[in-house]
Amino acid sequence: MLKHLSLACLLLLLFFHLPLPLCAQEEVENKIAKLEQELARARDTRAIDICVNLTNEYLFYDLDRAFKYAHLALQKAETKNYLYGIMAARVALGNCYLYRSEQNDLLSAFEQYMQVIETPLTPKQEKNCRLLLEKAKALNGLGSLYQIWGDFKKAIELHTNSLKIREDCGDPIGIARCYNSIGLVYDNMGNYDEAIRYYSRALNLYEKHRRMRDVAGVLNNLAAATHLKLLQSQSAESYEQVFDYYHRSLKISEELKDRRGMARIYNNMGILYAEKGNFDEALDLYFRAAMIDEEENDPAEAAATFNNIARLFEQKEEWLVALDYYRKALESAAAVESKSALLNATQGLSRVYAQMGDYYQAFQYAQMSNRLQKELYDVETSRRIALISSQYEIEKKQKQIELLEREKELQKLKEEQLQQYIILGTLLLAMLSILVLLLFNRYRFKSKLNKQLQALYRELEIQYKRTEDSIQYASRIQQAMIPKPEALLTPFREIGIFYRPKSIVSGDFYWCKEVGNKKVIFVADCTGHGVPGALMTVLSMNLIDKLVNEMKDNLHPDELLRQLDQHIQQALSDEKVQDGLDGAILIVEGNRLEYAGAKFPLYLFHDNDFFVFNAARISLGNKSYIYNKEKVFTLHKLELKPGDKIYLHSDGFPDQFGGEKERKYMSKRFRELLQRHAALPLQEQARAWEKEFEHWKGNKDQTDDVLVIGFMY
Repeated sequence: MLKHLSLACLLLLLFFHLPLPLCAQEEVENKIAKLEQELARARDTRAIDICVNLTNEYLFYDLDRAFKYAHLALQKAETKNYLYGIMAARVALGNCYLYRSEQNDLLSAFEQYMQVIETPLTPKQEKNCRLLLEKAKALNGLGSLYQIWGDFKKAIELHTNSLKIREDCGDPIGIARCYNSIGLVYDNMGNYDEAIRYYSRALNLYEKHRRMRDVAGVLNNLAAATHLKLLQSQSAESYEQVFDYYHRSLKISEELKDRRGMARIYNNMGILYAEKGNFDEALDLYFRAAMIDEEENDPAEAAATFNNIARLFEQKEEWLVALDYYRKALESAAAVESKSALLNATQGLSRVYAQMGDYYQAFQYAQMSNRLQKELYDVETSRRIALISSQYEIEKKQKQIELLEREKELQKLKEEQLQQYIILGTLLLAMLSILVLLLFNRYRFKSKLNKQLQALYRELEIQYKRTEDSIQYASRIQQAMIPKPEALLTPFREIGIFYRPKSIVSGDFYWCKEVGNKKVIFVADCTGHGVPGALMTVLSMNLIDKLVNEMKDNLHPDELLRQLDQHIQQALSDEKVQDGLDGAILIVEGNRLEYAGAKFPLYLFHDNDFFVFNAARISLGNKSYIYNKEKVFTLHKLELKPGDKIYLHSDGFPDQFGGEKERKYMSKRFRELLQRHAALPLQEQARAWEKEFEHWKGNKDQTDDVLVIGFMY
């Protein structure tokens, strides 16, 4: 696949159009130096405009300084009541938040852009293109946010509104940027014909106005979209058009002396040649890219290039050369902590060592790649959660804004009333009797208001007590549904349980049932915790009980999980609902044990050795499974020996934040904890788990529900 920038950076390129090639670093530094010298002498509105310009210049080189100048510009503009400065500073500040994209930054960017868009203008100001173009930039920024959230229709609507303003103001470069922005939204949607159409419009305008850096960027977009269109349609058409776009972009990059841009184009062209099976041409281009990456001291790009070279030698079955370049990729990726490049390198090393028959090294690198995959998966999951959270926060903020507007109206009425009191106060001597009457009426009003407030407070107390009582009752119901530990014991000799809900009710639970000579044990972690998690536990317990009764003549954990997944999807039929659960099922008959899991691994302690049986990396009930494939759960069969110990756990313990550096406990440390205490009786182990959890958590809040269960055969 062609190398792309991250989504956030790509969107910034659409409408800011500020980054320069890295070879122009000196040019940027000179420009910044001149602006800072000018700022030292500037006064009033000119100083504010320079702060905004400095924000834009620093944005892609020193984000902390960009934030500093954006805040300074906003502070000065608000002090001077300089409308254009306020709007431009808020757009620049929104850009900083969007580029950083840390927790709550998208919400902060949304707030800055919305304040610009909702800025009221007088009829005269409505004709001021300088002000209108700041609103157009804010609309583009908001469109980029909605593109990140996946609301492509809204993103196109916002970019189109910006386009209308730019057309009315006669801003050809801004029009081109809007075309490019709309093209990228269609690109993200997979509608490559529309993407190519808008990119072509942008290209025509940039070429007309000799914006060569922008021309090079749009040519890259056109090449990528055309390539993806050919792949999507599986067309037999030649790639001549794709190569033409890259050659034109390469020529411009050479003229601009943008060596890193040249390296990226060499890499992308190399990938195309490799796809066509022309390995010699591909290698020549990769080596050109690698030479530039090393000369420019760019380990991130070098890692990607070395991975491409190694992959090509791997396809040619030149194993030793492939190993050498994968090691180079590993070294370069480690220097900049690029997890995606590290993952590609470790996977490649594992494959090559396996082909060479060195299975020990293949296994070692396979383990490294598995860890990296999990870390990347956790990062992506967190990012998706953060996006959903920011959308929710924005909806909440909009409601708060409406509430504040109503409060402003009430405040305005109070201020008008106060003015009336001041006027009456000037007539105090002449109208003493009237004033006394007014004061008395005011006293009665306050008394009535206090009574109303007290009544409202009592009502809120009653509602709170009812809610708390309901949750406590739900907790008792949940505890009654979860079997006693003794019910899990047979045929095991010992059992140890560490169970700690985060709230009064829990989303973690365990369940068991005996069917003939078999015992079915189900341990699960439902979506969320508290009341939502508890509701999922009730649904899950009912479904598993029903399925065990229906399938009692042919009970196997993998099939039970598959059926449970389908039943949960049917129960939660709304396609927008992504609730589900992770879990594991054990079926024990004598000393024979069958196990299958969904993100719930099983650990076995046997003869002082510790074994891990991995679960499928998919959840039950969640409809977002890639490409709508049928979910497959691996069945593991074990024969237990006396003294064997097995363990299952939810993700609450490994995900708990704490320790000196306030980090997650993590799965590796958790497995070491189990191994360290595995020789103890299970009830003592459970106490050791609890003690370690408390020590790690310290005074931090509990992150999630916690459930750890151990059995000894």
